[in-house]
Amino acid sequence: MVVGGILLPEIRRDCHLPMPYRGVFVTLAGTASDAASTLGMLTIGPVMHAFAHYLHHEPKALRTGNAPVKTAFLLRDGHLPARAFTVWHHAQGLPMPPTPRLAISRFVAYGACPRSQADVDAYLAGFIGGRRFNDFARQLLLPADIAVKIVAQAMAAHDPEAEFTRLIHRPATLSSILPASTALRSRLIRYLQRGDTRVFVALGYEGTAQRLLAPVLRDELDVWLIARYLIASPAPGWRSQRAGLIDASWGDERAAMVLVRYIALLEDLCTAGGASVVDYSEDGEPILGTKHAPAAQVAAIALVQRAALDFVRTSCQYFSIIGEHLDNRALAPHSLLTRMAHAPTAQELDYLAGFQLDMGLGSDIGLRLFDLDAA
Repeated sequence: MVVGGILLPEIRRDCHLPMPYRGVFVTLAGTASDAASTLGMLTIGPVMHAFAHYLHHEPKALRTGNAPVKTAFLLRDGHLPARAFTVWHHAQGLPMPPTPRLAISRFVAYGACPRSQADVDAYLAGFIGGRRFNDFARQLLLPADIAVKIVAQAMAAHDPEAEFTRLIHRPATLSSILPASTALRSRLIRYLQRGDTRVFVALGYEGTAQRLLAPVLRDELDVWLIARYLIASPAPGWRSQRAGLIDASWGDERAAMVLVRYIALLEDLCTAGGASVVDYSEDGEPILGTKHAPAAQVAAIALVQRAALDFVRTSCQYFSIIGEHLDNRALAPHSLLTRMAHAPTAQELDYLAGFQLDMGLGSDIGLRLFDLDAA
């Protein structure tokens, strides 16, 4: 909790430093003896319990008109939050609301949304400086033979970014991109249910899938998307569209951004380790890519998740006895996550050695989470 006091100056000045899980930690003393159980019980578990508690108490704020509110967890990083939400309800003896788990990746969201050249340009404006032209062509759903020619011509040009953009703007290229996007969008629509309010739940932060899909689904399905994230970064009009357990409504947004910058470890620890969705069949069934996390990493994550869910279960039992006091609900999970991201222990680093983050967005790149030798 020292981290919370460092990052949030209002602690001890305007408010106390909450430690709602101290009693649970004492209850579990001696069981968190290795790195997996330490990560799961002392860091990820409290965060998942607080997030599940937050999601349970949100439905009244989420209702839009008379439309029913349907909550859906976005895979892949919504995997552990969805499991924690289920464990939380069962431990409380409460009926479990319908909570489908949707396989919607950023790759699918970017691929399904272009309906005009302006939409294509909006995508290029955000990524073109990276010069990952092969990935860009794949994301724009170009056939392989066309993509190879465009990438080769762009890379040979004096100004590769300008040449790539010019080639994408050609009518023949756009006539390939936009119909492919329309077809993917149709398959995605068959995957989703029609005519209701849908709440996307995930780790956050900018809400790419929600931002891209909201206007499309509103126009074509009359589905209104809002979102509840573990961490929600601020943006124009964000309060009407999304919120988070950790967001700018309760403290300095810079404190949350310090956490988001190094959030890749949390993303890894919340996934099931499977590949990301890249398309849907004509019947609307998800089609996964080929890249999976290494088997050793998947096994290591499973142990952390098991410990985290044990913590959620124990916390529910504990609070049912003493009464539930989660005031300043965001401070404890924020402090715990920031500690993990910025001050991992030697034991944790040894356990996490070799972990990779799947970059996604149509890329086969896997990024190492940390490099101790370089550090």
